[in-house]
Amino acid sequence: MNVPRLLLLTGTPPSRAGVGGIFLNDLCLSYPTESISCFALPSLGYDASMENWNGFPIAFVHRPMEHGLVVPGRYVARLTGLPQLECYISGLVTFPLHQYIRNVHVPALTRHAVRFARQQRVELVWAVLNTPTLIYMAYRVAADLHVPLVVTVWDPPERFAVDLGLDPLTLRILLRDFKKTLHTAVRCSVASEGMQSDYNKRYDIESVVLIHGVHQKLRHPPAKQLTGEDRFIIGVAGSLYASREWQALLSALSSVNWCIDGRNVMLRVLGSGGLLQAKGKVRVEYLGWRSVKETIDLMSQVDVTYLPYWFDDRYSSSVRQCFPNKLTTYLAAGRPVLFHGPEDSSPAHFFHRFPVGLCCHSLEGSQIIRSLSRLATDHELYISAVQAGQRALDEELNQQVFMRRFAALIGVEEGALLSAREIAFSSP
Repeated sequence: MNVPRLLLLTGTPPSRAGVGGIFLNDLCLSYPTESISCFALPSLGYDASMENWNGFPIAFVHRPMEHGLVVPGRYVARLTGLPQLECYISGLVTFPLHQYIRNVHVPALTRHAVRFARQQRVELVWAVLNTPTLIYMAYRVAADLHVPLVVTVWDPPERFAVDLGLDPLTLRILLRDFKKTLHTAVRCSVASEGMQSDYNKRYDIESVVLIHGVHQKLRHPPAKQLTGEDRFIIGVAGSLYASREWQALLSALSSVNWCIDGRNVMLRVLGSGGLLQAKGKVRVEYLGWRSVKETIDLMSQVDVTYLPYWFDDRYSSSVRQCFPNKLTTYLAAGRPVLFHGPEDSSPAHFFHRFPVGLCCHSLEGSQIIRSLSRLATDHELYISAVQAGQRALDEELNQQVFMRRFAALIGVEEGALLSAREIAFSSP
């Protein structure tokens, strides 16, 4: 079966590093090299030296700055005790900035993308709506090319309002363009079942849930016991974006002198950046960025993995609709997971379906320690959690499901992708 000549339009270039890059890289590797190209809009400072390493054409154009005076706005709001000042100060920049982006940058970027796509004889545009600029331009590119559009949504636009400090009017315009893009698209993939349900009700669209699946060869067998009798190792991988929750964990461990039920506690942290503010002693092993295989291997040597999510109401839409891809990595390591976040969240709902560990829905130190203590002492709970993790991988978070749903998004038969090229999956 022939596959359409595909243009990937994204703010995150496919790569071997970063959750989004790996997600896209694995899907691109499943596509015939001669039938795929990429128009990438990374942020300023991105190193494009790896251009074309996958063997297909990639055009890199830096996207414009999209954020307002986020840090000054938050500082003034905290100093004065007037939270509304944060949005007002940031909005002094974001409204004129985004008007300029929509009316000047986007038309120019659209023309550039269309010229590149025509050179590649593109028949289908696949847009990842992970920046406001992509939301503004995706449907324009497809319209100018006179080809169908399919879209992938990782984060709700409301997330951009928080991270970029968008004012209410700019957010309203962004949501309007987002809605138009979804209704223009012939198919859509979303990050979770929660997002799928919300978007069906809100925008009246059907969608496929597309979550990164781990390759079978990278999976470790389920653990049968803790790693030692006198220690308890907590593994953390990826970005520590939920900083308040992370600090609550550190404070909780400090309150018990980094000891749970007679076991010395150690944190093993993997990632390109760290966030550590300690007033007393800590026991942290920071190993920096590692490849996905290394990450899974190192997480298989801990006792429990830690997954924090925001309690902050500003991120409520993200908490309900997004899905942390690091959960797939954790489960592939064969260890249980402590989810530390709100009860009304996509990970919590996933835990109801697959009880792969425990949920702690509190920032209170005593609740955090109680959850960790249960995982350290309840052998039956521990075994049932890792077995549930294996079921989750078998039924949901695997390569076959990932590829099947991607094929449905693109509109081709699954076999057309799997047989197109030898796939070397990286895992999230």
